[in-house]
Amino acid sequence: MRSQTRPEATSLLTCVGLSLLAFRFLHAAVPAPVAEPPPPPGETPDFSCHLEEDPEKRKDTDLPSDPVQRDVCLSSAFQVALQLKEQGKSDKAPRLMRMLAAEGYAPAQWQLGWMYESGEGVPVDLAEAAKWYREAAEQGYAPAQVFLGVAYELGQGVPTDYRQAVAWLRKAADQQLPLAEYRLGSMYWEGLGVPKDTNEAIRLWRMAADHGSSEAQFILGLHYVRGEGVARDYTTAVKLLRQSAQQGNAAGQIALGSRYLQGQGVPRNQVQAYKWFTLAISGLHDPKDENLALARRDRDAAARGMTAAEVVTATQLADKCQADKYKDCD
Repeated sequence: MRSQTRPEATSLLTCVGLSLLAFRFLHAAVPAPVAEPPPPPGETPDFSCHLEEDPEKRKDTDLPSDPVQRDVCLSSAFQVALQLKEQGKSDKAPRLMRMLAAEGYAPAQWQLGWMYESGEGVPVDLAEAAKWYREAAEQGYAPAQVFLGVAYELGQGVPTDYRQAVAWLRKAADQQLPLAEYRLGSMYWEGLGVPKDTNEAIRLWRMAADHGSSEAQFILGLHYVRGEGVARDYTTAVKLLRQSAQQGNAAGQIALGSRYLQGQGVPRNQVQAYKWFTLAISGLHDPKDENLALARRDRDAAARGMTAAEVVTATQLADKCQADKYKDCD
């Protein structure tokens, strides 16, 4: 499967994605920690923070016994690890992240798991990735709970176990993590690890869409187009697909472009259709991705009957949407 989903796919599990590439797409869908600038002079902690690199000496790690101060130390070191990761220092980032993970810092455990899953600075080791996801998940860290749930769903580093997948996804969904709500909804739609329940699937997708999941907005919009699980409603479909498209979701962009091309929920408008297909093409880089072929095919269909000036206008609108990061990109 691919990281982006085919808008007219018949199996909704296709829209979830069942591969390592999809796993990487999931990582992008979870808000990742961002390295923060160092605190201004005078605002640094007035207590000692030290992490021993040698695992055999880690018992002598000089961290404060006070839980709040200890958390400040670990959080500060985590910011450094993120900065090293962003700077591409693949030798130092994993070492520091591993030290923080060994201290039980859940965000670092999740990040370390991702590094092993993606091969970022360390050899790919899905079992090691799942181990660190579990360490963080058992502390209640929602992003790690999602990744552990997906690992069980896909059989990545652990045996395939849909019930375990559902259990971990539910824990993260209970914390209102949109990605967890979306994927848990897909499990209910397919009846994997739980009895098939389309109403529960729609409810979870709607929650995820309300919480900003572009994947859920796309899936739910597609269901309103088809009238599957909900009454067909092109107006609601367009609203959801626009929300997805404005977040840069290529599948949502293609589906929205198709609504403009067919005049479903909006007046038929080839310029708008061409614009959204162009935006989807710009975000798809794998030449084997069938979404890319679909977007190109549909853009060609939209171009038929357009004047050269209209094509230029549509291209300029697409460029403006990208330049403005989809602000006021209707």
